[in-house]
Amino acid sequence: MKFRKIFVSHWLIIAIFALAAILRFWRLEALTTFGGDQGYDFLIVKRMIVDGKFTLLGPRIGPYIEGQSLYLGPAYYYLITPALFLFNLDPIGPAIFSALLSSLTVVIVYLISKEFFREEIAYIASGIFAIDSFFIIQSKASSNPHLIPFFSAIYIFSTFKIFKNAKSKFWFSFVSGLSLGIMFQLHYLAMVLAVPAMIFILLKKKFMAMAVLAAGFFAAITPQVIFELRHNFFILKLFLRNLSEGHIASLSNVLAKVVGSVKMLNDITFTNILLLPIFLLLITFSLKDSKDRILVIFLVISLIISIVSSSLFPQNLSPHYFAPIYVSITLLIAIGLFRLLKFSSRGKYIFVAILITFICFNATKLNLFAKEGYTMPAGWNLKGEKKAAEIIVKDPDSLKKFNIAATLDGDTRAMPYRYLVEIKGKIPQDVEAYPQSEVIYLISKDDRQTIQKYSVWEVSSFRPFSVEQLAEIQNSIKIYKLKRI
Repeated sequence: MKFRKIFVSHWLIIAIFALAAILRFWRLEALTTFGGDQGYDFLIVKRMIVDGKFTLLGPRIGPYIEGQSLYLGPAYYYLITPALFLFNLDPIGPAIFSALLSSLTVVIVYLISKEFFREEIAYIASGIFAIDSFFIIQSKASSNPHLIPFFSAIYIFSTFKIFKNAKSKFWFSFVSGLSLGIMFQLHYLAMVLAVPAMIFILLKKKFMAMAVLAAGFFAAITPQVIFELRHNFFILKLFLRNLSEGHIASLSNVLAKVVGSVKMLNDITFTNILLLPIFLLLITFSLKDSKDRILVIFLVISLIISIVSSSLFPQNLSPHYFAPIYVSITLLIAIGLFRLLKFSSRGKYIFVAILITFICFNATKLNLFAKEGYTMPAGWNLKGEKKAAEIIVKDPDSLKKFNIAATLDGDTRAMPYRYLVEIKGKIPQDVEAYPQSEVIYLISKDDRQTIQKYSVWEVSSFRPFSVEQLAEIQNSIKIYKLKRI
């Protein structure tokens, strides 16, 4: 009876969460990503689990300087370690973890909106995050920026609690700082969320809350601090070298990139529908409400700072640059839509039209029956990679000095296959040892004649060789065995 009462009272958010989970876990093994970055990262985590080789250094990002990369903190590795361990090193484990965090973010978005705004806004915001195709597709792939929205939602909830004089504000301050520290290690641009929080906390003279928040932040980044102290501030020097050598975008390009940032936000979130009018309504109506004014300003400042910060970098803009503010944008759009709904009797019709458009657009973008995973080569997915690895492991020549290459995308050194083969007990030669190998297993769509003419070093350095097709795995993608003649 108690369960039934809870279900009746909260049936709508339960239904939204269930829909979010179904869409994120749907055909996960076929639609997840297991590419070069995941192969590289999972090998590090595998050695932590199996060999006890723990690290204080996180994933590579960049490169910002030719031939070099910046590095993040190790939070991502430690976050996915339990998932890999529980699933016996199967790459599906971190994918499930990512999908789970994204599903839980829907609930946190609901809680933020209900507690600090209105229940109607809570349903709109959680519904947007639940069915937005961009968020769903990203949630299926394990990657450090894809975990940020979950911690961003926790950070926003905790920070709003500080603003609202919660009784246990020091506890929330610590959680806020801890979440910020984790996000900082997942992507440095997450620090944009610290700026509005610091402004408002200091303006309200909550110095103790600020100190506790800072303590939580430094507690989270302790491994990275230890690494820097041990290695003479290696990452900091690398970052400063970028600044000194002029690798930050010039001011003349910033404005154009700001425009590009806004366009990208409009492209990747909320289906290009009435973004500017919604924000105009938001500014016009929401800021008049003294109850939530400071919270709305916090979200708006987060958005503006994120756009400007992302525009300072010379590389092409990427959607994950904005991962720290996915939740902020969701909340702002929900608030704007609610104001539209209450604006007039005609506002209801506009709201329904936007809602129908949003649902239909996202339904067409989900690609629930696609043949490949997110950012994977056409027709290729984790299932195919596992099958290729199984063929390699069972082949008698894998007892020799063997190596693995792939020409389906830019990851010619085949990091995913290296990982899958290694967890099955076979260790390929190093990525620099292709010329010294006795056998090379090649995953490719090309025929034998084309392979013989390859110019990619991983194959051409092995000549002369014979080519034997071992199997066609799926969608015209084959696995070959190259043997030196």
